[in-house]
Amino acid sequence: MEMQAAEARPRVTVSREATLLIVDDDEHVRRALRRVLRRSPYHVHDAADALAALEVLEQEPVQVVVSDYRMPAWTALPFCAW
Repeated sequence: MEMQAAEARPRVTVSREATLLIVDDDEHVRRALRRVLRRSPYHVHDAADALAALEVLEQEPVQVVVSDYRMPAWTALPFCAW
C-alpha cells in the first residue's frame, strides 16, 4: 500500500534555471553552503549582507533565499519583509 502511494506521487524536477541566494555575513558559511550546493540543480548566488542581497534580487529573479538571521545592519526579518 505504501509503495503504491509513493509511486503515485508526481516527480519533482528542478531545472538549472532555478536560482538560490545565500545571505550570510560569515564568509566561511557562504563558502560551505556553496560547496554543498555545487552539485545541486540550482544556480547559486551569495551575498555578505542584506543590502548586497537586495542588489542581487534587483538584477536576477531568485526562487529560494537562505539567510542568516543575525547580520550587520539588518536581521533576516526586515530583509525578508522587504
